[in-house]
Amino acid sequence: ARVAEVIGERAAAPDYCLVGEPSSIVSLGDTVRIGRRGSMNGVLTVRGIQGHTAFPHTIDNPVHRLAPLLAELTAAQWDEGDEQFPPSHCQVSNINAGTGAENVTPGSARLMFNFRNGPASPPQAIQARVEEMLARHGIQHFELEWRVNGQPFRSEPGALRAAVIQVVEQELGVQPELNTGGGTSDGRFMAPLGSEVLELGLLNGSIHKVNENTPLADLERLGAVYMSVLARIFQT
Repeated sequence: ARVAEVIGERAAAPDYCLVGEPSSIVSLGDTVRIGRRGSMNGVLTVRGIQGHTAFPHTIDNPVHRLAPLLAELTAAQWDEGDEQFPPSHCQVSNINAGTGAENVTPGSARLMFNFRNGPASPPQAIQARVEEMLARHGIQHFELEWRVNGQPFRSEPGALRAAVIQVVEQELGVQPELNTGGGTSDGRFMAPLGSEVLELGLLNGSIHKVNENTPLADLERLGAVYMSVLARIFQT
């Protein structure tokens, strides 16, 4: 992020950016990312009144207040996506509440959730809709924190895309699928600078797993592909 910031300040953005993120699924080069969904995290803390489960009139259970909101949050359709982006969606990553006692209601409930969003649902639109849900469900005592990890981006067809497709077809013998799947990548820092950004890399079957690995032959072939892409671009 800092490197992209300095590049932007210097007005020195490259024309092309080829990210080596492991994009391949079954065989090397079978998938090329032409963009990525955005990623945004939310942390919602709902405040209530702790008390004894036998005296419901003296307590305000934040879990009960949170439950209807949670049902709507996870079932909502945020957009329909398009030919390259799947529909935006929300996934809950953590829920925490309670003292550990069986007969004591919690004083607060904490919900962590993540959005993977396409261009049809920018962060501001999602945030506004979630806040509208909170108001509609009568949740008044809460804290809501947002953190945008990356904005969605999509690179239009250009010289880099043409070169990558041609080289992958000729040297790897596969016709790459062009999509925006996966999580976030460093491409999200370069795309706003105006660079054409594509992602082509190794197999991702073992990504972030124990004993993450890749065939050595794929490393050699990928390096040759990168060199051929550079040569083809400079020839145009």
